Amino acid sequence: MRSTFQPSSIRVVAGIGNSEEKYLTTYHNAGMRFVSFLLEKARETAPKKRRNSSFSLFTYPSGVSLLLSSLSMNLSGDAIKKALSLHSIQPKNLLLVHDDSDLPLGSYRFSFGRGAAGHRGVQSVIETLGTNEFWRLRIGIRDPLTHRKKRAEDFVLSAMPPSHLQILQKTFSSISSAYDFIRLLS
Repeated sequence: MRSTFQPSSIRVVAGIGNSEEKYLTTYHNAGMRFVSFLLEKARETAPKKRRNSSFSLFTYPSGVSLLLSSLSMNLSGDAIKKALSLHSIQPKNLLLVHDDSDLPLGSYRFSFGRGAAGHRGVQSVIETLGTNEFWRLRIGIRDPLTHRKKRAEDFVLSAMPPSHLQILQKTFSSISSAYDFIRLLS
């Protein structure tokens, strides 16, 4: 098991969430929002685009791809497996990006080889790939003031207020800078 995240080992950065318009600004879509953030920041480099009913895949000249699942959060594993198979990529070279209600809003953690901890989207990926041996970027969504005592299912599908969206954007910038994701794509 690895303990230190190495961006150079990643071939696919996959953001999971719910792609329906009514869910776009919910806490549960933090993973998709991060990948969309990277797409926007790396717009100088033209990726090859591939879309199907399960995902949109943007492959950069570096060979690294950004993936946005088109499936509901709880079926994300199917999209991830299809995309990895398309380029013969092993799960160990996947970075799955998702919300984490156990982490405070504005924080994040990388982890490798862990269980789903109740996150159904992550569980779908683990079950479909048949392994948990992949990297995860867990983006904190729990506001200590408004969500302190709430169960995750009671707020993850709620729309985020603008102040929380701004905190996420700052978090995305911090992650991108600290791990040089844009250079990884070029």
